[in-house]
Amino acid sequence: MRHVLYLTCNRFDGILGLAYDTISVNRIVPPFYQMINQKLIDSPVFSFRLGSSEDDGGEAIFGGIDDSAYTGKIDYVPVRRKAYWEVELEKVSLGDDELELENTGAAIDTGKSITFQPPGFSSSLPGTSLIALPTDMAEMLNAQIGAKKSWNGQYTVDCAKVPSLPDLTLTFNGKPYTFKGTDYILEVQGTCMSSFTGMDINLPGGGALWIVGT
Repeated sequence: MRHVLYLTCNRFDGILGLAYDTISVNRIVPPFYQMINQKLIDSPVFSFRLGSSEDDGGEAIFGGIDDSAYTGKIDYVPVRRKAYWEVELEKVSLGDDELELENTGAAIDTGKSITFQPPGFSSSLPGTSLIALPTDMAEMLNAQIGAKKSWNGQYTVDCAKVPSLPDLTLTFNGKPYTFKGTDYILEVQGTCMSSFTGMDINLPGGGALWIVGT
């Protein structure tokens, strides 16, 4: 048995926590653990298909995967630490430049835990995933793409230059995943905003954490 939850853009009643129980508030058993314990699903798997419009917000599946929603094969990466869905971020490249990383994790986010909506923009604008990373690295990457810090703290770039921006490559489990400038720059009402956002997260035992929105 599997359960499908259809999603809509900009309409939600709360946040459904799907991380490990090690970070559960007040040690409350998370919903997905309850589904497994109560044998409500056949497989201890949940998956998401993210939609691209207000009419198709996507879907969440508890207990399986919709094989018709993708092509190719799914690549699995070992979890680095049982808290968030955190994996080892081995390497980051921007064009020909490579960042040296040590003890760095990336929390893979389904896209709504970190959102940005500039002041004055319509409330119908969907929350947009950002790439959160240590502040010094965020400032360095924004400088490399020529982004300028605006009055509201968000970095913007000249929209005409977006197609010529260098590729961003993140390497997980030995496999590089490459993104074009159009993937990490968000255009909203004629303004092009960088997804690189500074956020310093203190981890137990040290190390750095990025949050990579999908």
